[in-house]
Amino acid sequence: MEEVPLMSELSEDLTATLYFDKPGGRLIEAYAYGTVSPEDATKFYLAVMPEFGWQIVEGLVFLREGEMLRIEFIPEEQSLVVRFVLSPGSSQQ
Repeated sequence: MEEVPLMSELSEDLTATLYFDKPGGRLIEAYAYGTVSPEDATKFYLAVMPEFGWQIVEGLVFLREGEMLRIEFIPEEQSLVVRFVLSPGSSQQ
């Protein structure tokens, strides 16, 4: 997603990206993975997202221009999977 910076330790999985453009707004789900700790990834995204115009709602949930972005971590044996979900700001997904 061009709206979201990717940590240098992460690689985007382009084959797993889902994109829907509907009348109520966009819905994008993207994944990245790498050998980074959830703590380091959290620090990075909390620090950098406001620089890109995203306002922190709580935890790793952000709002910008009517859209909501949720960042979630899925720990695996050798790496961390990061899930990005962009949806309309009023969505409760």
